[in-house]
Parts: sequence; structure tokens; C-alpha cells
Amino acid sequence: MKPTRRLRELWNWLPVFRAVAETEHLPTAAKALFISPASLSRTIGLLEENIGSPLFDRVGRNLRLNSSGAILLDAVRDGMRAIDEGVSSVNGSLWNGQLCLWAGRNFATYFLLPVIGELQKQHPSLHPLLRTTDVNSVPDRILRGQIDLALLETPPSHKQLKVDKLLELPYALYCAPTNALATRDTLSVQELSNEHSFAITRSESGENLDSYPAESARKSILAVEDMTMAIQACFELSMVTCLPCIVGEAANLHQLPLDVLPARALYAVYRKPIGTHPRTELLLEILRNQIEAKAPD
Repeated sequence: MKPTRRLRELWNWLPVFRAVAETEHLPTAAKALFISPASLSRTIGLLEENIGSPLFDRVGRNLRLNSSGAILLDAVRDGMRAIDEGVSSVNGSLWNGQLCLWAGRNFATYFLLPVIGELQKQHPSLHPLLRTTDVNSVPDRILRGQIDLALLETPPSHKQLKVDKLLELPYALYCAPTNALATRDTLSVQELSNEHSFAITRSESGENLDSYPAESARKSILAVEDMTMAIQACFELSMVTCLPCIVGEAANLHQLPLDVLPARALYAVYRKPIGTHPRTELLLEILRNQIEAKAPD
């Protein structure tokens, strides 16, 4: 069968397949497409019959995308994205509309707000949207096209995602300037771990995100969702926390005299380009210029 004829037969089913594949839940996909779940189920059946391979594993009433479905989903995403970008280039809408960026709250303030300001100077018809919550869903939202670019310290691994290392972030230990520790010229890790309370950023999976030496167990900790809450804990509860130096300095915290924390990389994560991708390229150019301008001499 000729490719054009085969695609003509499949064409109308592919957006339905993508919605079902990304949600793995017929009612949710049906609501998004304004189609009944029964109609979606029939469409998926027709697509699988035409292709000659199941795309989902049926477990009771649940759907789970299988390996064949994952291959097709990657292809459908790329194809729909290429068409959308082609239409935008033809009708001149590439620099109009919404552009979604994501970063943790403190990195958003330090890195992305200046990027947005410069972006709006160059392309005032773009409408940036800045997200700072729900880090665990960020890779999936990038793949779905809901986020254009994200700043992450822990980069995801996916063949359709591009990961660019932007810089190494030095980390240090901080306390409030009013904390008695701020008067100390020397301090040991053992004393700090045994006698002082820490506010630590912790992922939803329970991973500590602050790079404190693993062999130095901390006696008293407060686990928080993000750096902003850790900073508040320093001021209001006289706690100690580990932060990127740029964040600690911006928060007017006092850096403790202990150099025990390794630097951590910060990455830009976005969908792998299909051909040229001017919006992402401009974002990265502005971001790198901002980082270079902020770098110490």
C-alpha cells in the first residue's frame, strides 16, 4: 500500500490515539476531545486493526500503553509538532501566542524572569507563562508540548528530550544573620549535624536534594518542598539549610564557614528540535547571556 493512502486511512484516528496514549484513561481523553469514551474505544480498535498490532495492554478496564504504542506515540508527537511549527512559520504566528517556561521558584526568580523581560522586548506578541510547581510531571508536560523549556537540577532521560548543561551551581550552608552561628569563624560538620536543626528540600519520592554529606547524619530536620520554605525556616525557626550560593546571597542569609557541599549542575530541558526551532534557540541564547552576565569576574 502506498504511504499516502495508508496515512489517509489512519489520519483522523491519530489525534484520538495521542490523547488516549498520553492519559491512558478513556474518560479523561474523551473529556479533552469532547467525544464519548465508547467512540474513542472504537477508534482505537480500528487503528490497531489497521496497523495490525495492539497498541495498549488491557488490564481489566484499564489501558496501558505498550512498547508498540510508545513507538507510535513518539512518531505522532513529532509529526503533529512538525505540522504545527510549519503552519506557524507560514502564517507568521511563530512569535505570537503563549510560551511556557518552568523552574523551581528561586531559579525562576533568578534566571527566568530576566529572560522573560528580554523576550518580551524582542517579541512583544509572545505571552510567557511561568510555572514553578509539580516538578515530577515536568518531563511529561514537556513531551506533551505543555512546557517549552524547563530548568532542572536532575535531568530526565528520554530519547525525545534534549538536555543542555547550563552551569555548575556552587552550594553552601546558610543561616539567618541573627542566628548565633553567624558569629562563628570556625565550625565542624559533626557539631552542625549533632547540635543544630536543618531545613532540607526533599522530593516527593523522599530524596534529599541539598547535597549534604551522606555520612553526616543530621539529628534534627524539617523536610520542605522548596528552597523558599527552607529560607523562611532559617529566619523564623533559626534553622540551617543548604542552598545554591546565588539563592542564599539573594535571600540575605549568612554563609557558614564550611566548604563541604559539591556543586550541582543546572540543565535546560526541552523537546528535541525537529529541523530549526527558532523560539527554543532564542530562549537558550538569552538564558546563556543572562548566566554569563551574572557570572562573577
